[in-house]
Amino acid sequence: MDRKQGAIPISAVLAGLFAARQWEGRLDLHQLFQFWDEVVGEEIASQARPAVIKGSVLWVEVADSIWMQQLHMQKIMLLATINDRLPGAGLSDIRFRIGRGTGKMAAKPAPAKKGGRKGPDPDKQRCFASLLTALPDVETRARLLTLWERSASSQVGDSEEPG
Repeated sequence: MDRKQGAIPISAVLAGLFAARQWEGRLDLHQLFQFWDEVVGEEIASQARPAVIKGSVLWVEVADSIWMQQLHMQKIMLLATINDRLPGAGLSDIRFRIGRGTGKMAAKPAPAKKGGRKGPDPDKQRCFASLLTALPDVETRARLLTLWERSASSQVGDSEEPG
């Protein structure tokens, strides 16, 4: 019996899954994490960073209550700027929470420290990356890998999210 006869390429499976779940738009929306510091500026980026997008709501971690109040007053302008930068993003709200760390925050996640939060397992990362090679679009592969890495990192450490 020839097993290849009924085989479906993984790229077709993933493309169908993404279309059925409408994930392509969600992946585009997560570009915000990459250009956050450009949108808000260096000063705000040193005190606040995007944490999670739930539905059409962006949750932002801020350094302290003073920054929370300041950004709350700028929320409409920030929301318009983000939605202009990502046409079709459709963010409806930005909510703020005080970050887990103290003091200045980095706009991008800090590298893992020894004894602290660990990154994703390198073997699993290589395995996932090899699965993505079936996708023809290089940019889609890169975005999926970044999304997987963030997801895997959050599962290794504290994964508490707003509810």
